[in-house]
Amino acid sequence: NLKTGLAVVRETENRIRTRVADVAREICDVIDSGMKSLHEQKKSLLASLDSIQEQKLSVLECQVTMLERAIDEANTSCQFAGEALRDGGKMELLVMKGPLTRRLTEMMRLSVPVKPQADDYVRFCSSEILSVLQCDEAVGVVEGQGTDAVSCVLTTEKTVLQ
Repeated sequence: NLKTGLAVVRETENRIRTRVADVAREICDVIDSGMKSLHEQKKSLLASLDSIQEQKLSVLECQVTMLERAIDEANTSCQFAGEALRDGGKMELLVMKGPLTRRLTEMMRLSVPVKPQADDYVRFCSSEILSVLQCDEAVGVVEGQGTDAVSCVLTTEKTVLQ
């Protein structure tokens, strides 16, 4: 009967070790899966951020091109008008009056937005992910059932269970 009891206890020990190994694998799988999911979310968020940056910078680059072109046209028109007034005779001024007036009128009508057409608003709004990362929430719980604390004291003569 004692041998049967010993066999049962050893079998229970083996089942406990097997079950603990299974639960350890399960814990690792859950955590690894969560980490993989977080990594995929990170990649997706960074891709969205890059897209937002590209869109905003593209709009501003176009605006910069328009503003530089408008500045160049204004400088050219002013130089042309200045040279005509400084170097031209009365006859040349009369001949140039029409084209010069049109050019200056076009320059005055030129409407290029000077305020940035894209704002600098970029923000990350976190959700529950941060609380998980900061370990405010439990990922899981390891449970054991029916275990009583038993201490085993070995003596030279016999084993006593307390």
